[in-house]
Amino acid sequence: MEVLFALPCGVYMQRVSKGQVSRWVLHSDGGHLPEMVSVSCPHCLTHSQFEFEYSQPSAYHYMWCGQSTCPACREEVYIFCIGVENDLERTEVVPKNIFLYPPGKGTRVPRSFSGGVPEELNEKYKKAIGRFNNQGHHAAFETCVDLVPQIVFKILREPPRESPTFESLLEKVHEDSELFNLVQVLQRVFDNQQSQNLFEGLSFEAAEVRASKMIDLIELLLEYFFVLPNKISELQADLDPEFDLDSI
Repeated sequence: MEVLFALPCGVYMQRVSKGQVSRWVLHSDGGHLPEMVSVSCPHCLTHSQFEFEYSQPSAYHYMWCGQSTCPACREEVYIFCIGVENDLERTEVVPKNIFLYPPGKGTRVPRSFSGGVPEELNEKYKKAIGRFNNQGHHAAFETCVDLVPQIVFKILREPPRESPTFESLLEKVHEDSELFNLVQVLQRVFDNQQSQNLFEGLSFEAAEVRASKMIDLIELLLEYFFVLPNKISELQADLDPEFDLDSI
């Protein structure tokens, strides 16, 4: 299950599992809401017990908003409970979805690319973000490693392969192209067999940084090879047809 939840307006919230709720309170409508939640503060990252107070239900059915203050940094944290379901273990009515706002600093919001990025690449990129936000840093890193050959094959307009490798890419990339050095470097650094040991012995923080850098690289590749050419094409279409863009 994804850690981040996107509202239609583009605002992200952090999902809370029912296992993180340490105390429930009976609300006036007969349902139970999380009163005490054990989470890390999204502002200072201190793990604390947050006690929430709720206002009346919003104009939308089955939606409640609560507010709490971090005991460490005194910043405000908000909780949103949306929908209802029967908790078979507790035999009570509880919220179907629980979210915190703002999302924690340890989460990454997926980039919303403005166009040009193939859907299958964008979906795999989002999968890497999801694994990172679920603290699967090694899994997120490996997803990015698998994504790099797929990106290059798309750039080359080659038919998709089930499991493209860096070796197969070097066979397709000309030595005088800008992709050749990129693929060579990535082949040395991100060899699939070696990547199994890249996270061995790393602390949680170091693993998070390493995976985050790999996601940064994927975002740059998608921007440079797909979004930028798309933007140039849009600009060219708006200019006079006789205008030579290469002359700039």
